[in-house]
Amino acid sequence: DRADCTGCDLSITLTLELTGHDSRVLTRESICSTIESRLELLQQHHQRQHQRLQHPPSMIPRSEKCITHMPFRILASQLTPPPSPVSSSSRGTFLVQVQSGSSDSGDTTDSTTDNIECTWPQRIGVVFIGDSAAPGGHAILAGLFQEMQSGRSGSELVGFIGGYHGLVGGHCAVLDSTTLQSYKYRGGLELLGCCGRCDYHVSADQCNIVLHVCEDLNLGGLVLIGSSPALTLLQCLVAYLKYKKSPVVVTAAPLDATGELLGKECDVTVGFDSVCKVAAQIVGNNSTDAASAKKYWYFNSLPDGLSSSRVTREVGLNTHPNFMLLMESEFTGTTCSESFAADLVQTLADVIVARAESGKNYGTVLLPEGPLFHHDINLDIVMREVGLELQKRRHVAFSAVGCRIHSQVYGADPSNFDLDVASRLGAIAGTLIASGKSGYVAKLKTAWGKGVSEWHPAGALVLDVLAELRLRQSGLGLQETTESCRPVCGQKLPLGVWNIDDAYLNPGPMQYEGELANTRVSAFMPAGPS
Repeated sequence: DRADCTGCDLSITLTLELTGHDSRVLTRESICSTIESRLELLQQHHQRQHQRLQHPPSMIPRSEKCITHMPFRILASQLTPPPSPVSSSSRGTFLVQVQSGSSDSGDTTDSTTDNIECTWPQRIGVVFIGDSAAPGGHAILAGLFQEMQSGRSGSELVGFIGGYHGLVGGHCAVLDSTTLQSYKYRGGLELLGCCGRCDYHVSADQCNIVLHVCEDLNLGGLVLIGSSPALTLLQCLVAYLKYKKSPVVVTAAPLDATGELLGKECDVTVGFDSVCKVAAQIVGNNSTDAASAKKYWYFNSLPDGLSSSRVTREVGLNTHPNFMLLMESEFTGTTCSESFAADLVQTLADVIVARAESGKNYGTVLLPEGPLFHHDINLDIVMREVGLELQKRRHVAFSAVGCRIHSQVYGADPSNFDLDVASRLGAIAGTLIASGKSGYVAKLKTAWGKGVSEWHPAGALVLDVLAELRLRQSGLGLQETTESCRPVCGQKLPLGVWNIDDAYLNPGPMQYEGELANTRVSAFMPAGPS
C-alpha cells in the first residue's frame, strides 16, 4: 500500500532499482526484514565520525527571519490545459511563465519581510533527484528535519526511496531523528539513494502520478534535492499542481557537486566545496607520484558539469598541473568535435614533448569530463590519440595513467563548509513549504568576507535559476570569453610556467579541525561583496 509508510522507520541503505520494467514488489515486510537484519551495523561508526557528530554546524539566522522573496503569479494565458485523458503526448505542456516581482495586487517591487507566516505542523516528502551522489545531501535532510521539529509537534518527514522512480512508485518511509543523526555527516546519498539516469522532462501523466502519491500520503509539501534535473522537475510539477489547484507546495534545495548552478540567482550550492577539496588531494597525490617515479603522465578526468569546468579550475589552482583544459560554456556545441579533438591532442603533445626535451618525461593533466562529453570524446580517447601523435613524432617514451575522479569525490564526507550550508538550505526549504512558496529554490544570500552565520536565508524562483543556467549553456551573457575553442593554456592562470616547471602542490586531506577546517574554495571567496 503506497500510503502505508507511517510505521516503518528507515534505518539502513535501501538500494532499489524501481523502474517500470522491474517485476519486484516493494512491501513493508521486506523493508522491515532488512532493517532488523542490519540494524546493528548502523551504530558502527569510525572514531572520527563519532567526533564529528559532536560538532554542531555554524548557526545561520532562523529561516523565519529575513527571508527575502519575490511575489509571483502564474500567467494563465501561458498555461495549456491537458488533453483528456492525460497522456504522454502532452509532454512539456505545463511549462509555465512566472512573472517575477509582480503580484495580483499589481505591486512590482521586490518584497523583503522580517517575519513570514508559516503553517506548522507539516507532513513533508523529500527525494534525491539526479543520477549521481554528492557530499552534503544527508545534511540537507537533517536541516530540514530539525526545522520541522524545532518547538513544534506533529510534523513528519517522509523520504522517498530510490530517487525519482521511488517518488512515482510511492516507495517511502518516515525518517526519524536517530536515523538522520547517524547519516548526517556521511557522504553520498546512501540513506535514500538516487535513481540513475532518467528523463526529467516529465509528461502530464507523470505529474499526475506524483500528485496522487502526495495526496495518498497526505503530504503538504515536497522537497526535491539535486541540481539541474531537480530544478527542471520542480518547474514541471509546480505548473501542473497550479493548474490542478492542488495545495501541495514543491520546493528544491541545490545539491550540486559540479558547481554548475552557481551564479547570480544561486549564490552557493552544497557539495562543490567538498568535491573540489577531495579531488585536489587525489590530483596532488598523483602529481607527487609522477614526480617521484619520473616516468608516468597522469591524465585526471574531473566531474565537471556540461556547461563549465569549475571543478577543474578549482583543483588546478590548488595543485598546479602541467596542463589544464578549461572549457567554458561558450564552447559547447559551437565547434566541430573533430577539429576540437585534434586541437586538444596537438596541444597536449606539444607540452609532453617540451617537457621531455627538458628531461621531464612525466607530468599531470586535468580534463573536465562534462564539456568533453559534448564533443564525443573521453579520457581513453584522449590518451590513445595523444599516444598515436607522439608515435608520429617518434617520441615513443610515453606512459599514460588514466584516473577518473568521480565516485571517490561523490561519496566523500562533506566539508565543514558544506555541512553548515546544507543544514541551513534544508531548513530554508522547509520554511518555504510552510509559508506556501511553491516553485522556489532554497538560497543563502551571501555576505562575502563574513562568516556563514551572517548570511541570510532567501528563496529564488526556479525559472530564474534555470534561465541563468541555460543562458550560460548557450554561451550568451558570459563575463569570461575567449577567442576560440582552443584549450586554455597560459590564459589568466600561469600554465605557461606550469607546463615546464614542476610547481606541483599537494593540499593533502580535507581538514575537519584546526585552522584549515573552515576554509572555502575560491569560488566562495570573491574579492568583494556580492
